[in-house]
Amino acid sequence: MRSKSASSSIFCRLPQLLPTLSEIAMHPSKRTSFFSARITAILFLMSMMAYAPAAAAADDADAVFDAAQLSTTFAKAPELTVDIAKIVGADPSAVALWEVSVNNQFSPEILTPLLRSEFVGAFPPDAVDEILAFRRSETGQKITALEAKKNLEPDLANGEGTEPTPVLTEERREMYQMLAELTRAVDVRGNLMKLIRALIEPLLPESEVEAAMSTVRERLDPASMRENDIERLATIYETLSDAEVQAYIAHLASPAGRAYTNALAESDDRVFSEAVSALARDFAARVKGQ
Repeated sequence: MRSKSASSSIFCRLPQLLPTLSEIAMHPSKRTSFFSARITAILFLMSMMAYAPAAAAADDADAVFDAAQLSTTFAKAPELTVDIAKIVGADPSAVALWEVSVNNQFSPEILTPLLRSEFVGAFPPDAVDEILAFRRSETGQKITALEAKKNLEPDLANGEGTEPTPVLTEERREMYQMLAELTRAVDVRGNLMKLIRALIEPLLPESEVEAAMSTVRERLDPASMRENDIERLATIYETLSDAEVQAYIAHLASPAGRAYTNALAESDDRVFSEAVSALARDFAARVKGQ
C-alpha cells in the first residue's frame, strides 16, 4: 500500500538542490527547477555505460566484446543507480531500501553475462575486422584511453564529477554534433526515465506519480539532450586533435561502426530494460513490506 505521507517524508533531503517530487506535483511553477546541474552528470555517466576501453583480441563477436571491454558497461551501475535516489532527495530509509534492491538486481555479475550473450548474438561477423583494426590503431588507442578514463564514475552524491565544458570553435562544435548523431542509438533519456519511475512509484501517492514523471520529460527535452550530448563529448575528447575526431567520426559512420553502435545499443536496451523491471518489482515489494 502506498504511504499517503510519502510526499512529505520521502523526498525531503538536499533541499538546497531540489524541491521534493511532491512539491513539484503540487506546484507546477517549480517544475523547471526539478533537475539541477547534477542530472547532467547522471546523463553523462549513463551514456558512458555504452563506451568502454578496447584491447587486442581474436576475430569474432566475443573478441569484439572483450576488445571493447564491454564487461565494464555495468561496472558502476549499482553506485550510479543508488546516487540517483540521493540526488532526487530520497530520505535515508528509502535510499537504504533502494540500495538493497539495486545490489540484488543491478550487479555487474548478473548483467554482464547477459549483455555479452545479447551482443554476440546481435553483432554481424563481417564487421569484426574493421572494429578491431580501428581500436588497435594509434588513434583508436588514444580514444579508448579517454573513454576508459571517463568510464570511472565520480561521486555524484557529493557533487563531484562535473567538469567545465571546453570552449568550442564552431568547427569543433559541428564535429561533436556529427559524433552525437552517430552515437545517439543508446537511449540515455529513456533509461534515466525508467530508473526514476522505478524509484518514485512505490514512494509517491499514485495521483502524484505522473505529474512527477511529466516534470522529468519536460526537463529532458530533445533540445536539452542534444546540447548535453555535445557537452559530454567535448569533455571526453577535448585532448584529441581535429584530425583524430574526424577519424573517429569516419569510423563510426562506416557500416562496421554503425553495426557496432547498433548492436551495443540494442543489447544494452534489452538487458537494461529487463533489469529495471526486476529492480522496480524488488523495490516496490520492500517498500510495501516496510
